[in-house]
Amino acid sequence: MNDNATDWTTTLTWTNADDLTVGGLGWRNEAREQPFDRFPASMKELLPQGTWWLSRQSAGVYVEFTTSATVIGARWSVDPEGKHGPDPYMPVSGQGGLDLYGRDGQGGWRWAGCQGPGDDSEAVVKLTKMPLDGVERTYRLYLPLMSRVVHIEIGTDAPTSAAKTDDRLPILYYGTSIVHGAGVSRPGVGHAQLLSRELDMDIYNLGLCGSAKCEESVAAMLTRQPARMIILDPLPNNGVEELGDRLRPFLQTLLPAVSDLPVLCIEERLFGDAALQRERGETCRAKNHVLQTVIQEFRQQGFHNLHLVKMGDYYGEDGSTDSNHPNDLGSHRLFSRLLPAIQRYL
Repeated sequence: MNDNATDWTTTLTWTNADDLTVGGLGWRNEAREQPFDRFPASMKELLPQGTWWLSRQSAGVYVEFTTSATVIGARWSVDPEGKHGPDPYMPVSGQGGLDLYGRDGQGGWRWAGCQGPGDDSEAVVKLTKMPLDGVERTYRLYLPLMSRVVHIEIGTDAPTSAAKTDDRLPILYYGTSIVHGAGVSRPGVGHAQLLSRELDMDIYNLGLCGSAKCEESVAAMLTRQPARMIILDPLPNNGVEELGDRLRPFLQTLLPAVSDLPVLCIEERLFGDAALQRERGETCRAKNHVLQTVIQEFRQQGFHNLHLVKMGDYYGEDGSTDSNHPNDLGSHRLFSRLLPAIQRYL
């Protein structure tokens, strides 16, 4: 137990997340191994072991509750085998920390506090440095991007209840480590989470670091989750030759079952160092040509809800943590690029 848990925890009442509102999770009618795993247990035997392992990390998953508390804490534990190892380009607060937001009374979300990684055994943390104002509002606590949470309770010094459940259909966002959240400093500043708060709707983060390989089993899984839009962003995890071979059967499995939904295909990004590496630009253009060709083929078959979203050089000169992943600034630029396209097709 953390040292900072010795005094203030005695004033709190603890509520299990199961008794609050959990968002960012789909396939609620299917069994899952742990309560915050993103994929249902039925996918375990259908995916490569590494892909399944990544799907158990809680990127985009959150607990939402209403309280007038002045102090909010968390008591939680993670699976030691479900954590990413240290990455030189990503803060541990994003990989394994908690991130708290609160409604501001005007309909928006405001950041309220965070904490670093939890222990393999139970950890107890205070989520805010200063006392909150005690106004009753809804809070959203994002779970870690790259840890597997197995248990979490919310501690408050005032009565706490589940937030109102959002019964609207979600957006499904399938992609790579960029979607998963690699590079950002806190769980709430990944671009999928920024989009979710701005649009005020659930977005299921289905990012898989290095493993968005367009398996047909993943496409079939997507068809089992009712949605209002599907976003496909797998290009960084597929080579030029692999892309067409994988994307065509993926779409052939997906599109007939979701023909009434807008499906947005995200172009390859021009990574931050492309100005200094000719191969970067050539690869980007080649992948985008394949994507455009595949989309055109399917549109000619009658799938007119399949759309291309152009990306270009959204990173700029300082929006990346390494050669591939956005930092917080790059994440916000990606959010700004995608928001109008999503709004258009919604």
